[in-house]
Amino acid sequence: MGSRKEKEVIAMLLDIGRNMKKLYDSQKTYLESSKECISRIVERKLFSESVDELALIVFGSEKTNNRLASQNGGYENIDVLSAHLSVASWDLLKYVKDLETSSVTADWMDALLVAADYIKNETENRVFSKYKIVVFSNFDSVVDEFKFESVIQALNDKTIELVVIGPDVQQEENTPGEQKSESQVDGEILISNVVDKVEGSLICSFSDALGELMHVQRRSVKPTPWNALFTISSKIKIPISAFKKTDDIKPMKWTSKAVDDPNAGVIRERAHMKYDKQNDVEVEVPQEETVRGFLFGSTVIPFGESEESMGYKSGPKGLYLIGCTSQQRVPLHLLTSKYCYIVVAKLGDDVANKALNAFIEGLKEQGSVGIARRVYSENSSAAVGALFPVITEEHRYLVYSELPFAEDEHIFKFHSLSNVDLSEEQLRAVDDLIDGMDLDETEEHSELYELTSIYDPREQHVLRCITEKAIHPDRPLDDDLSSADVIKPLPQIIKVVEPTLKRIKDLFPLQLVEPKKKKFKNFSSDDSKPLNGDVKPDVASSSSAIKIDPDNAAEEFTALLNENKPLREVNEQMQIIIEKLVSNSNDNGQIIKALKAFRDSCISKDFKSYNECITNVKNIVVENENSALWELIEKETLGLIPKSEADSSDVTTEAAEEFMRIPSKETDSLGYGSLDTGTGSTMDLLDEL
Repeated sequence: MGSRKEKEVIAMLLDIGRNMKKLYDSQKTYLESSKECISRIVERKLFSESVDELALIVFGSEKTNNRLASQNGGYENIDVLSAHLSVASWDLLKYVKDLETSSVTADWMDALLVAADYIKNETENRVFSKYKIVVFSNFDSVVDEFKFESVIQALNDKTIELVVIGPDVQQEENTPGEQKSESQVDGEILISNVVDKVEGSLICSFSDALGELMHVQRRSVKPTPWNALFTISSKIKIPISAFKKTDDIKPMKWTSKAVDDPNAGVIRERAHMKYDKQNDVEVEVPQEETVRGFLFGSTVIPFGESEESMGYKSGPKGLYLIGCTSQQRVPLHLLTSKYCYIVVAKLGDDVANKALNAFIEGLKEQGSVGIARRVYSENSSAAVGALFPVITEEHRYLVYSELPFAEDEHIFKFHSLSNVDLSEEQLRAVDDLIDGMDLDETEEHSELYELTSIYDPREQHVLRCITEKAIHPDRPLDDDLSSADVIKPLPQIIKVVEPTLKRIKDLFPLQLVEPKKKKFKNFSSDDSKPLNGDVKPDVASSSSAIKIDPDNAAEEFTALLNENKPLREVNEQMQIIIEKLVSNSNDNGQIIKALKAFRDSCISKDFKSYNECITNVKNIVVENENSALWELIEKETLGLIPKSEADSSDVTTEAAEEFMRIPSKETDSLGYGSLDTGTGSTMDLLDEL
């Protein structure tokens, strides 16, 4: 039987007496700072789906409600607001935010005794891993110092940890906020003595506490090992456990519920529909009449259960060593996996531990990494990854990171920088920029920007918004909830590099470069013969009385056709406009819209004009290397008009399909350097084939 999930008891002891009206800093009172800390604690418990049980007790209240007061008298102005321990709830969060200061004060020593008695009474015959009292106060009230030993005994008898969140006990003069009174200083000294006497206790200021509680945390998941066999050869198989070190956190799940009855749930139904052209309605298709398939072009290739049973099978679960290679052969840009695993020998298996340690040490000595095939579960998709050896004073383990397959890697071609000459002053300025942005804070090598402590701002923003809507469902969200500042350069870094950035701006002046204007062919009345010489688009268009606005080409083209304008002139003008857009515009959507309108018209009226236009478009696309536009053209089936669409066309279907393929340019002719690290021209030739 698995072990019971550990949970804690946390009694939050909040001072709401008139002494909490004082300003802690220049903007917030002690009570406001306390409420913010408690809210952050409750939020964390809510979003982490914690099973810890909480209680809220206030002192300095005008009401007295506690067990000790009922039994023994005294213990006045202490109100136990939580009748019983319970997990965090939105109601508790709302209640905390609505609390206000009272006109009285209370003895915080009495409050500690009431909280200890409450925990003792509520946890009787129940098992918890820890017991905590968290106190929020500025301790500026009169207390009975003779109860000091009673408080220490009550806390230690139940092994209750004490966490004190209040003013800075080391506050210096001229600090924002009201100066401490004599009773407040005495109270801080007394609570510090209590903390010293109670094991596992601590004291911190509101600013330190809010810094620690600043980020909301989702539910933490206990690491579950992936147990398998690490197969090195047919005779060497090592039992291992792999733990996921890094993971891709899934976004918050939105749940569909009935507003009037959230417990009822919502049933979702999925239906398959097809369009009935004859009756102009959608008809539902029964599930048993559907079959899975792949769509290639206009052809659907069915892939039913019988075909799926013959699909690729990766084999049994496990980690299989393919071989070893130099660590330099696995460059950083290949380590793109969302997941990273720590691989160790299976717990308790001494033989496996020795065998794996020997393998790790061998890799380390050779400066090598293992290349392994990983099958998560039987016949699941196989992955190939690198196994990096890590040896520390205390541990030896492998770090597994997936590697991309050939089709996953993109080969880029960039202009060579070998002919770029930089002056010494320019190089020195860039060096100064790098030095100025060094995140190494002190001689102790502590980082200013510790990645392991940076939370996803999008996640934090969503959680903050959820909290705000839970408490104030009818109030619009506030722009101040954003957490984007956490991934901006630090102010101290910006201050250091600002002079250097000005130097770089002066040393590397930027100039606006106008795009080169393309020249286009104009066409005679004979639709198949171009005029001799190239003319500019504006000159060509000026010869026609018909004008089409490039920003509204599709609509104006259709309007001109509806007005029965001369077809040849309208088509010529549309062709010029489209080619001009392809050359100079970055709005691919506008280009696609114009091509659609032109093609739809030309299918039945003038297919030659469109085929000539799309041919010129292709030439411009190839010259400008605008593959994104051509992909859209291919997706929208805007290629040549073949005989299957226009009877008079002499373009076959095969020729139309071949037309859509873009030829690759030779690297040498472009003067680009490739990031590919192939092994020679033979491999390059095979890749092209």
